[in-house]
Amino acid sequence: TVREEGIQLVWQTASETNNEGFEVQVSSDFETWRMLDFVEGKGTTSEKQQYTYLDKTPNNGINYYRLKQFDLDVSTRFVQAQEGESDSIDYRADSFAGAWLQFKESPLFGDSLFERTTGAYPHNLVLEALMATGIVGGVAYLFAIFTMLYCAMRLLVRQDGFEWLALIGIFYLVASQFSGNHWAFAAHWVSLIMVVSTEVATRSEVPKQHRKKRRRARAS
Repeated sequence: TVREEGIQLVWQTASETNNEGFEVQVSSDFETWRMLDFVEGKGTTSEKQQYTYLDKTPNNGINYYRLKQFDLDVSTRFVQAQEGESDSIDYRADSFAGAWLQFKESPLFGDSLFERTTGAYPHNLVLEALMATGIVGGVAYLFAIFTMLYCAMRLLVRQDGFEWLALIGIFYLVASQFSGNHWAFAAHWVSLIMVVSTEVATRSEVPKQHRKKRRRARAS
């Protein structure tokens, strides 16, 4: 899995017997391999184990990875090789799929602020709300953004000098569906609050303006 810090390797074992650990190896041509690091095993266990390793300096292009497993009795074997490419599209696809799976597993209240496969947020605030807070929080967030869109459209239609604010709110809303996360994307929340509060605060001024225009029309 591609992350901003490098390429994240994740593997699991169903059970282990005399497992000393894994030597992580990398290759750019599937022929010449070099050792990256050694990850200690759990010895002997009947429980499923998960291991991770972050390659912080991957080669440009495609990287092939394999594990050389060492037993405590000095025997070794290679685990099936995998490939990883420095491409953010794969990273986004993995985080989207993982976040949606977490939402389906805990649909009512959610279960985590981070997507478990990539260890990051899914770069989509609607999906993140569903993943982290379930239907309860997801519906609340959808209500908030639809309210903001409604208020932004009213500001645009009225043309009373706040069109720029409406456009800023829409811009950050669109951006929030492709990058960012709830707890760090302050611009989205600030613009949302400003659009809604401005539209509500100036709503009472609209009838007054209409009445003034009618009076002027009658006077002329």
